[in-house]
Amino acid sequence: MTTKTERQPIEVRIDRLDDLLDERDPTPVPGRSLNPYVTDFVMSWAHELPTDAEIELVVHVKEHVDDGRAATAEEAVRAAFADEVGSQVRKLKDLFRGGRISLAFGLLALVGFVTTSRMLANATGWLEVLREGLAVAGWVALWRPLEIYLYDWWPIRRAIRTYRRLQQSEIRFVAG
Repeated sequence: MTTKTERQPIEVRIDRLDDLLDERDPTPVPGRSLNPYVTDFVMSWAHELPTDAEIELVVHVKEHVDDGRAATAEEAVRAAFADEVGSQVRKLKDLFRGGRISLAFGLLALVGFVTTSRMLANATGWLEVLREGLAVAGWVALWRPLEIYLYDWWPIRRAIRTYRRLQQSEIRFVAG
């Protein structure tokens, strides 16, 4: 059983300290993005750890890393995780904004379709099929908003929590 004070290590092996950061990002080092492969690897391991465990990120580097470069790299890693938190928060806000818009359209469609369906209450034959189809279409119009509010936001919220945990984790650089 894992306790809150127990640190769970995530170990990453790289050849050079520069391999930790995305070489395509032109931003100066403290604000540079992490290498996407490193981010994916660390996130996949962090998702496997118990949610109440503290994380320790251990970076094994083949080259010697002096204290100054290690401090700069640690700052860059924390800044990259903070940027990811911000990105995921914006993604969640955008999802909910889209959910509100699609909910408004879905409710309008539901009212319109059900109202039209009720107008065909005494219909027979193919009009009866149309009436039933309109009622179903009205409820289907709510499918996407319900999907957003019931399911789609959970993985984003989980990513936010994980990136925050990684941002606050202890980061160690080990030669070898």
